[in-house]
Amino acid sequence: MITHVNNKKTWVYAKTPFAEGWIDIRDIAYTGPKFLKEFYSHKTFIAITQEDVALYNQWNHYLFSANIGTLFKLIKKTKKHYIAGVPSASKKRYAYFKYIKINKTEAHLQPVKLNYKNLSNLHYKSKDFFY
Repeated sequence: MITHVNNKKTWVYAKTPFAEGWIDIRDIAYTGPKFLKEFYSHKTFIAITQEDVALYNQWNHYLFSANIGTLFKLIKKTKKHYIAGVPSASKKRYAYFKYIKINKTEAHLQPVKLNYKNLSNLHYKSKDFFY
């Protein structure tokens, strides 16, 4: 939820279930009714199962990195990849879905059962994660 915009309209103050703070306005996208309908009507999702997974567009340009538990809508599966819908911002800052490939070794169909095998497949890159 965005609660404030600075005078120059370059930063927004946002609150999420996990954190709150100031965000560069270039790093957000507004969700309109069309985007929300498309997202909430989707039934199949994948979750990232490794830390710091680099995501690239169809031209192999870096988009952003995702962490364990990040959800994306599943579009289709290939032998080695999931084709997923990833939110992106239009020139007018409205959200739409880009389609990208994610290695099946870096994600899993949702829901993932909570068991020893699936927990052992989660990969944290930082050795300092557990104290």
